Amino acid sequence: MQQAFQKFKRAKVITLLKRGKLGTEAADYRQILLLSIPYKILERIQPHIDKIIPVKQAGFRNNKSCEEQVIALTTLIEAGFQKKLRISVAFFDLSAAYDTIWRHGLL
Repeated sequence: MQQAFQKFKRAKVITLLKRGKLGTEAADYRQILLLSIPYKILERIQPHIDKIIPVKQAGFRNNKSCEEQVIALTTLIEAGFQKKLRISVAFFDLSAAYDTIWRHGLL
């Protein structure tokens, strides 16, 4: 989940002059960080997502990554090879599938 959070974890910094200060020094200002709304939503629903998503899925889970999925797949293939089993794997690249969406028409 942390990797998903990093995409949204950008804040806008606003500085406000403290009451009774002249504003001539940096300490005269108070900083406020405004986080993005998607980040706030993800942060609040993350515990509920962990209960719903299958354990084998790495996306949107804390301390899980693509590398772990590759290791799990490699282990599965090696185990099948040792047992003389046939293993089929299909890889789909869905990133280009969303390039053909008629975005302007949908909006």
